[in-house]
Amino acid sequence: MQRQRSHSCAATAPDPALQAQASPVPGRTELALRKLRIRDPALLLRAAVIDQTARNLVAEATTKARIATAPPPEAGQPISEKAPGPPERPAKARR
Repeated sequence: MQRQRSHSCAATAPDPALQAQASPVPGRTELALRKLRIRDPALLLRAAVIDQTARNLVAEATTKARIATAPPPEAGQPISEKAPGPPERPAKARR
């Protein structure tokens, strides 16, 4: 008999160390340490976390820049922090 895993519905921030381990491409900091022939797993993990944090920062800044340069909403439209794109389609009513 298998036990079912329970998942929390609360949104939690992902663990940066886990994200860094999942990152397929080493970033600049990790590459710099590897170039120095550093083999200490703790230092390499810290470098990977720094690289992932930098990627997250750039992604957040990119999103904010897109929002800042987006055309203003039309009169009567609520202001949204979503990136500009095609409008969402309303859900179809069931019969």
